[in-house]
Amino acid sequence: MTVIHFFHNFAVSKTLLNHLTVIIMKRFFVLFFASLLLSSVSMAQEPYSMPESSVKIEFICEHINNNAGQVNRPRTPIQPPTVYLCDHTLYICGDYGNFSLQVLTDDETAVYSTYVPSGTTEVQLPATLSGDYLLQLECGNFLFTGEINL
Repeated sequence: MTVIHFFHNFAVSKTLLNHLTVIIMKRFFVLFFASLLLSSVSMAQEPYSMPESSVKIEFICEHINNNAGQVNRPRTPIQPPTVYLCDHTLYICGDYGNFSLQVLTDDETAVYSTYVPSGTTEVQLPATLSGDYLLQLECGNFLFTGEINL
């Protein structure tokens, strides 16, 4: 075997190796993007169905400063929790961690208060409540306030 044949065979095998690498990479990217697409479709689905008569609660966000003299405001806007009300049931869409929930009258007297653990999707309010109330959710350093009608 001459030196020329050796380099010719090396060049052919290198070209073949490059073609195989390109084919493998193309298949990898196709599988990667297909799995990414499927995971985004499954994440977009609601974990449960809510009654048609449910009403979305609009919240106002307020920053609570627990450290005197120190302001730790985030640089991005805070997204309020997505909560729906149907009869006396609150439907919580998403996981906002542990938070406290209070139902207040117009003069901000608490008529109901509870702790909501992370992962909770429904909270049942007392059936004895009726009328207009303020709903407050305290999540970490943020207080979300919305109006509800029971």
